[in-house]
Amino acid sequence: MSGTALAQVIPVLLSPVLTRLYSPEQYGTLALFTAVVGIFSVAATFRYELSIMLPEQDSDAVNIIVLSLILNFSLSTILLIITFLFNKQLTDLFNNPAISGWLYFVPVMVFLIGVFQSMHYWLSRKKHYRKLSAAWISRSGIKGGAQVGVIYALPGIGTAGLIGGAIFGQFVATVIIVRQSLMQISSAFQKVSFKRITELAKTYKNFPVINTPHALVNNLSSNLPVMLLTSFFSSKVAGLYSLALMAVMLPTGLVSNAIGQVFYQRISEAHNKKEALYPYTIRLVKGLFFVSIIPFGLLFLLAPSLFGLIFGGQWTEAGLYTRILTPWILMRFVVAPMSYVPLVLSQQGKAFRIEVAGIIVVIIALMVGGMLENVTLTLSLLSCFSLLVLVYSFSWIISISKNAKIQV
Repeated sequence: MSGTALAQVIPVLLSPVLTRLYSPEQYGTLALFTAVVGIFSVAATFRYELSIMLPEQDSDAVNIIVLSLILNFSLSTILLIITFLFNKQLTDLFNNPAISGWLYFVPVMVFLIGVFQSMHYWLSRKKHYRKLSAAWISRSGIKGGAQVGVIYALPGIGTAGLIGGAIFGQFVATVIIVRQSLMQISSAFQKVSFKRITELAKTYKNFPVINTPHALVNNLSSNLPVMLLTSFFSSKVAGLYSLALMAVMLPTGLVSNAIGQVFYQRISEAHNKKEALYPYTIRLVKGLFFVSIIPFGLLFLLAPSLFGLIFGGQWTEAGLYTRILTPWILMRFVVAPMSYVPLVLSQQGKAFRIEVAGIIVVIIALMVGGMLENVTLTLSLLSCFSLLVLVYSFSWIISISKNAKIQV
């Protein structure tokens, strides 16, 4: 947890430097590249990497790793072919000529991330948490260091510094994590067979069939706004939006995730003991609103001036975007830890349907605002519609926690 947290803090700490070295347009191209990679990388191994933790025998886990790598290579190859065939059409769709050449690197990044994820779960299985931390921190640190260093070594490099740094950081981290894993994996390779791979693929078929669509929906909801804002407006708007979210979502996400993990443990234990979950849920909600209302209130009032001061004058508009998005981000901060309640109560089906509804309203908001060519209206609709979905999710989770039957 500490390694992951530090890896996420590094880009936040470096952002005031990077925003003075790169323009919002260049950040927007990076955000678009990252969004496209993010959508496909979540399905790089069709989520089979999650099952590496499950088999009793290490030999079966290694068979799953091989399966994951085969699927990862296959998907990356298909993406590369699509990029070569439809590069111009994709560039026109994204309304960003600067992304054209970088689209060829999307399959490369998807493959690197797929390998990284597979090795990540192998090291988790073997409880090598220090090695995991080293890989996460190296990826974040090398990426940020390269993005800062290259602009001084090669002034005027522009977008290539941002995206090239991201690719280099991922490559180095993947090499590190593979080297850390290879010795133990190689000892079990003699038990890898096509027959066993096929059997395990069937055993854990729920990961590609159920978990992959869920993960895709979740990633689409995060990455679609950047893609559609670029398409309807410009890379500058997408860059301002991505910085607005990064600056607020990363620190609040760290707090929310930490609270959520503790909450998940407590309600799981309570449910196993046949205790009611409602008191735990209400206590969580009160605590989250209590600790968040003043910081988010100050953020709403001061965001434009804060962004200009911290990130530079050309990013003041990102503060205006943050002000518009603050009600949604506040509600997301409160609801995110509560999302463990449906897991404990086996209500994942409806939770998934709510996520799908969330994507639909995001698309509607962005399409309406985009067609009216009004950025402020677009972000206002996005914030408002997303807030309404979260309010519904909030009330539903409170309801199921209150009405959950306690088996005696």
